[in-house]
Amino acid sequence: MASEWTEVLVGDVFDLIPGFAFKSADFKPSGIPALKIKNVKANEINLNDLSYVDESFVISKPDKLAQFSDILITMSGNRFGSSTDTWVGKVAQFRRVGPYLVNQRVGILRLKKGVQADPRYCACVLSSPAYQEFFVQVGTSSGGQANLSPTQILTAKFVLPALAEQDRIARLLGGLDDRRASLLETSCTLESVARSIFKSWFVDFDPVRAKAEGREPEGMDAATATLFPSSIEDSTLGPTPTGWTIGKVSDLGRVVCGKTPPTSNAHYYAEQIPFVTIPDMHGRVFVVRTGKMLSQLGAASQHAKTIPALAICVSCIATVGLVALTTEASQTNQQINSIIPNDEFRAYFSFFAMRDLGEQIRSAGSGGSVFGNLNKSRFESLAVLLPPPAIAEAYSIFVAPFFEKILSNVKMSNTLAELRDTLLPRLISGKLRVPEAEKLVEGAL
Repeated sequence: MASEWTEVLVGDVFDLIPGFAFKSADFKPSGIPALKIKNVKANEINLNDLSYVDESFVISKPDKLAQFSDILITMSGNRFGSSTDTWVGKVAQFRRVGPYLVNQRVGILRLKKGVQADPRYCACVLSSPAYQEFFVQVGTSSGGQANLSPTQILTAKFVLPALAEQDRIARLLGGLDDRRASLLETSCTLESVARSIFKSWFVDFDPVRAKAEGREPEGMDAATATLFPSSIEDSTLGPTPTGWTIGKVSDLGRVVCGKTPPTSNAHYYAEQIPFVTIPDMHGRVFVVRTGKMLSQLGAASQHAKTIPALAICVSCIATVGLVALTTEASQTNQQINSIIPNDEFRAYFSFFAMRDLGEQIRSAGSGGSVFGNLNKSRFESLAVLLPPPAIAEAYSIFVAPFFEKILSNVKMSNTLAELRDTLLPRLISGKLRVPEAEKLVEGAL
């Protein structure tokens, strides 16, 4: 029973090891991954947007390596009122094998030797919405940023049942997390395949080069192969297939710059219309959940800013070059320009065209370029290579099943997360026993 459970402090169970303060010059295009605040989400280590440092840090900073079953917590972030994805105190368990270093302001909670506790059970508890809100509340503000001190983390209280009960709860909730991780891994693979095909067709021009050499293009049917030319010529963007044109972003579709309705009007905000901000886009193909939502009234107050499903959102201020697709009618803030494709059958081509352009934008921005802040007019005038519409459409149709599966996986992952968050407080309070929870899981899925 819950009355038999023991209340403990985080510091009774875990040691807290701070991440290492890597310098900007330490980061490289490849090497050993360094987990940053952006990689630690609620109950999820997001590996889609990794930073890398030299392998020598594995030798010089072995204490900053994440170990399997460590719990990571973000020690800096935002407070209430901002996107929940950026809040301080995000907690997730690290369940990877291999060298991953931990960056500054990410804390490593490592089980103390001799303590009888299941780290996965503890991770489930500390990553719950209740503890997320607790960490935001106790965090102290500095310059608009919230920070957690080691003392604030280590003095947080939680309950420990008997080890066997911890294990049962961890197995049930961990099973849901494992299913989510599997869905994420499958989605990453599908995205990678679709990206590879895009690169082959529209960056490396493999079908064109094959035809120029008298070979049949690989991986496509004869009808699609006939759409490609058999020669390449020079252009202002470099080598370009004959007949393809250099256009502008605005040629892909109508561009809409977002806007934030007055936050002073509480009636403009409710759980009705997705309101996309940059944190909602990190590491995602589709934006399904957003930290903020608008009411019908709030969206109607700026109806011209509404974008449909499969609109392509591109971050253009502060963190530039992130690209994600909407799944329903949405609005965005002013840091995002969105493209409503001229033709839905070319949406997935346009998505990767903007991803490719986003990489160029980030590269230019890192050199101090004005690309660090793109207003609407400058954004829609950026140059893009445009194949004939039939080729863009053929690509979008080819990869559409991949994107449909990715979206299905995202929705199922969110269902699993909601189920976990519903069961967790009842399990750790003793109001729900594991056998009953197992039946609820079976009935829900």
